[in-house]
Amino acid sequence: MKMETFDLSEMQPMAMQIGELPDTVQEIAVVVGLPAALKMVRQYGGTSLHIPQGKHRLGKSRYEELAQLIGADEIQRLAEHFRGCDAIYIPRCAKILRAMRDEAIRSEFDEYTREESANRAVTKLARDHDLCERRVWEILKG
Repeated sequence: MKMETFDLSEMQPMAMQIGELPDTVQEIAVVVGLPAALKMVRQYGGTSLHIPQGKHRLGKSRYEELAQLIGADEIQRLAEHFRGCDAIYIPRCAKILRAMRDEAIRSEFDEYTREESANRAVTKLARDHDLCERRVWEILKG
């Protein structure tokens, strides 16, 4: 499974690093929850995002797009919270997302090697996370 698809929010040991997320992402997480905030980071990271109110044609389209991504209740809370803001910058958060991905790889490796060889587990992890085997080994050793 690639970084975009696994649920980073359920990784308990990384919870202490949530405080290391940029202020904007922490604010979004308070409003809509960490899983939704991380979905927004993965989808819009590195860009400025206008939070639509859903009143105009273009706004309705973007509102529906965000509702599909994070949920209808969540986009409603987000729209209320950021009402009056032109746009918010969504940081990429690459460092923490990479650390969370690496932790997931280590955890999955332990799970896979209960039933198969280390080499086979690494091959599977490389495909699942769109990495080369060498990088997976580096993560596991690191």
